[in-house]
Amino acid sequence: MDSSTMDRRTVLLGSAAGVAALAGCADSIGGDGDNSGGDLPSYTQLVTPGENGESLAVSLDLEAASGLEGIDASQGNGGESATEDGLLGIPAVGFFFLAFGQLPLATAGLDVLVEGAEPFTPEEDEQSEDGPVFDTELTDELFLTQGLVLRGDIDTGEIDEILTTTPEDGGFSRQQAFEQIDTTDGFKLYETVEGTEQVVGVGGDAIFVTETTDELEQLIGARNGEQTRTAETSEAFEWVNTEVSGGYLRFTLWGDDGVDESTPGGDDNSSRRDELTDQAVFEAVGTTVAVASTVAGDSGETQVDLALVVDGELTDEARSVLEDELGVTADDVEFEFDEDRLLVSGTYLESGDGLPV
Repeated sequence: MDSSTMDRRTVLLGSAAGVAALAGCADSIGGDGDNSGGDLPSYTQLVTPGENGESLAVSLDLEAASGLEGIDASQGNGGESATEDGLLGIPAVGFFFLAFGQLPLATAGLDVLVEGAEPFTPEEDEQSEDGPVFDTELTDELFLTQGLVLRGDIDTGEIDEILTTTPEDGGFSRQQAFEQIDTTDGFKLYETVEGTEQVVGVGGDAIFVTETTDELEQLIGARNGEQTRTAETSEAFEWVNTEVSGGYLRFTLWGDDGVDESTPGGDDNSSRRDELTDQAVFEAVGTTVAVASTVAGDSGETQVDLALVVDGELTDEARSVLEDELGVTADDVEFEFDEDRLLVSGTYLESGDGLPV
């Protein structure tokens, strides 16, 4: 693993550690919101612990998000909007992770598949309407601990052509040429011919983009039920993902021993963490076991639902801080506490803070 690989992962884990520290565990709190109380989302079938026991996952439903206005993925980076309301700060960080995690798509030439499918461009007129049309139809995009996943109806021949074609404008393009090296479990495996090490797995319903073959095999194994999934070993992870089960964006983080500043990258990236989270909330609740959030845009409104689990009972002081810091700019906000767990639902009637409606 080269230094650039380590830097990228360190930044992501360090930022995620701070965001997840916004959290709060008990046995049952019933959710009755539009995004609460349901089955486990399908993406959790691909979530397995990383090498340090952590599970980071950001999921974007491309179909649900396609009609939304553009998202300014830079929000929260040096601005105050994402930190003013901790309930908005968490999904804002989810967008940041997903946007940053997409960088490997450009080197693989696969960024063309999602250019018109995601609301990542602030100005609508910046998106070209005359781009190429692909037979591959994507349904959702996932950024996981092990790498990036594009799911949908995949035309494997089309993807093979994209990967194996050497870009003509090499001086300006980040795209690299790939070659097929193997086939396993119905997936064609590709790796770069030269340059940055990268591995791509292409199947009929998913594309996996990772930095190592081991990471790729973990994702394929999880898909086939051959890897232990985080939802199978962590009741807290299962709970948050069941209680908050809708919306177009989901951001989930689980730490095997909790998540705090000792998580890899936590100390080195404390300034970045502070920009994206509310320090008062961080100090109030301490170590986090698991956290999940979702955003749902409908009829000009934005709804953010949050399920939080902390390592230890939430004190009265911690509850007070959470009520003061989460949903402060929402037009309507509801809290449900139960020992060491919390459900929050906020409704925002106007767009802002880098989030679309």
